[in-house]
Amino acid sequence: LEKIAHEKACIMKKGVPCISAPQEPEVRAVLERKAQEVGAELIYADENIALPELALKGAHQRVNARVAVKAYAN
Repeated sequence: LEKIAHEKACIMKKGVPCISAPQEPEVRAVLERKAQEVGAELIYADENIALPELALKGAHQRVNARVAVKAYAN
Protein backbone atom coordinates (compact mmCIF):
# COMPACT_ATOMS: atom_id res chain seq x y z
CA LEU A 1 0.00 0.00 0.00
CA GLU A 2 2.78 2.43 0.83
CA LYS A 3 4.48 1.92 -2.54
CA ILE A 4 1.22 2.51 -4.41
CA ALA A 5 0.50 5.57 -2.26
CA HIS A 6 3.93 6.98 -3.10
CA GLU A 7 3.38 6.46 -6.84
CA LYS A 8 -0.02 8.15 -6.68
CA ALA A 9 1.31 10.97 -4.50
CA CYS A 10 3.76 11.91 -7.25
CA ILE A 11 0.97 13.80 -9.03
CA MET A 12 0.91 16.41 -6.25
CA LYS A 13 1.98 19.87 -7.37
CA LYS A 14 3.07 22.90 -5.38
CA GLY A 15 0.19 25.21 -4.55
CA VAL A 16 -2.47 22.84 -5.91
CA PRO A 17 -4.90 21.28 -3.41
CA CYS A 18 -4.95 17.48 -3.41
CA ILE A 19 -8.26 15.85 -2.47
CA SER A 20 -8.18 12.29 -1.15
CA ALA A 21 -10.61 9.78 0.22
CA PRO A 22 -9.98 8.83 3.84
CA GLN A 23 -6.96 6.53 4.03
CA GLU A 24 -5.41 3.94 6.28
CA PRO A 25 -2.70 5.35 8.58
CA GLU A 26 0.27 4.07 6.55
CA VAL A 27 -1.13 5.52 3.33
CA ARG A 28 -2.06 8.75 5.05
CA ALA A 29 1.54 9.13 6.28
CA VAL A 30 2.90 8.78 2.75
CA LEU A 31 0.43 11.31 1.33
CA GLU A 32 1.03 13.82 4.10
CA ARG A 33 4.80 13.53 3.76
CA LYS A 34 4.64 14.09 -0.01
CA ALA A 35 2.22 17.00 0.34
CA GLN A 36 4.56 18.71 2.78
CA GLU A 37 7.56 17.97 0.56
CA VAL A 38 6.04 19.58 -2.54
CA GLY A 39 4.00 22.30 -0.80
CA ALA A 40 0.54 21.00 -1.68
CA GLU A 41 -2.49 21.26 0.56
CA LEU A 42 -3.84 17.78 1.33
CA ILE A 43 -7.57 17.64 2.00
CA TYR A 44 -9.51 14.53 2.98
CA ALA A 45 -13.12 14.06 1.90
CA ASP A 46 -14.74 12.90 5.11
CA GLU A 47 -17.94 10.97 5.64
CA ASN A 48 -19.83 14.10 6.78
CA ILE A 49 -20.35 15.28 3.21
CA ALA A 50 -24.04 15.02 2.37
CA LEU A 51 -24.82 13.17 -0.83
CA PRO A 52 -28.01 12.65 -2.78
CA GLU A 53 -29.18 9.13 -3.56
CA LEU A 54 -26.70 7.62 -6.01
CA ALA A 55 -27.71 5.41 -8.91
CA LEU A 56 -24.36 3.64 -8.73
CA LYS A 57 -24.16 0.85 -6.18
CA GLY A 58 -21.27 0.01 -3.90
CA ALA A 59 -19.69 1.72 -0.91
CA HIS A 60 -16.72 2.81 -3.03
CA GLN A 61 -19.07 4.85 -5.22
CA ARG A 62 -20.14 6.91 -2.20
CA VAL A 63 -16.48 7.50 -1.33
CA ASN A 64 -15.73 8.56 -4.92
CA ALA A 65 -18.74 10.89 -4.90
CA ARG A 66 -17.57 12.53 -1.66
CA VAL A 67 -14.14 13.13 -3.18
CA ALA A 68 -15.77 14.72 -6.25
CA VAL A 69 -17.98 16.97 -4.11
CA LYS A 70 -15.02 18.02 -1.97
CA ALA A 71 -12.95 18.78 -5.07
CA TYR A 72 -15.78 20.86 -6.52
CA ALA A 73 -16.14 22.79 -3.26
CA ASN A 74 -12.44 23.64 -3.25
